[in-house]
Amino acid sequence: APWGDSKDEPVTGRLIGTKVVRMGPFANGESYPVMLTAGVGTHVTDDEDPGVFGGIGVGLTQNLSVSLSHDGDQLHTGFGLRTDLPGKPTFSATLSDPFDDEDDRRISLTVGFALTGLY
Repeated sequence: APWGDSKDEPVTGRLIGTKVVRMGPFANGESYPVMLTAGVGTHVTDDEDPGVFGGIGVGLTQNLSVSLSHDGDQLHTGFGLRTDLPGKPTFSATLSDPFDDEDDRRISLTVGFALTGLY
């Protein structure tokens, strides 16, 4: 829950739970990690109404994952790619409002780096 005080902004709160499970094994002998997230909060829908939100992410390979989520207003689809390049960069892309229901379709691209051995 957020903390602090702002006269122009209402106090908000969210409760979120995440669980990782494995699907499988399938006929090919593979099992896939699945991350399930669900939550409820104030000011979720249109940043005004209380509501629920949730998502699912599936690791298809050791380096590729896909996801689907809903934040109370919009659907979000995405994928993540982990590489073995120097610096171990990760790349992800998210398509929000893919059917343009909210007239807010957009793509977010992210590049991430993990630094180890800093401490």
